[in-house]
Amino acid sequence: MSGPLKRDPRLVALSHDHHQVLARCREVTLALDGVQPRDPAELAAEMVAFSNGELDSHFEAEEQILVPPYLARAGRNRLVETLEAQHAHIRELGARLAGAGEDAVADCLSAWAEAVKAHIRFEERELFGAVQEALSEEELEAVGRGLAARGSGPACAL
Repeated sequence: MSGPLKRDPRLVALSHDHHQVLARCREVTLALDGVQPRDPAELAAEMVAFSNGELDSHFEAEEQILVPPYLARAGRNRLVETLEAQHAHIRELGARLAGAGEDAVADCLSAWAEAVKAHIRFEERELFGAVQEALSEEELEAVGRGLAARGSGPACAL
């Protein structure tokens, strides 16, 4: 690609979700840096609930609606494998966070937030552009309808 593609309107809902997810990551960073101190256990419980709820719902929308038509066009490739690996890793970090003791909660929060931010960068900078280039107008329209039907419109329950 010769520069960033403008986000296709049918994928913008996912980018809006990413904005909301990054806001949650910023909460973690500000708390851990002492800028906006929070009780670590309370913050961890909030992020576990967020990870198991809204974030996992967002991942499912990507896995069930976005990835299948892309796989049909582009085949199994590095981008799909990266997406799957990152989703699995973030889910694992969420589970670790849920079970973290007082001495490990800050490290678990930090690892979770960093992994989520890196994942969003990957999707926004690499995956979504590849999807836009690979899918036909009809396929993008179907993805947009699928996201809307799932409630993954702008702000997708986030």
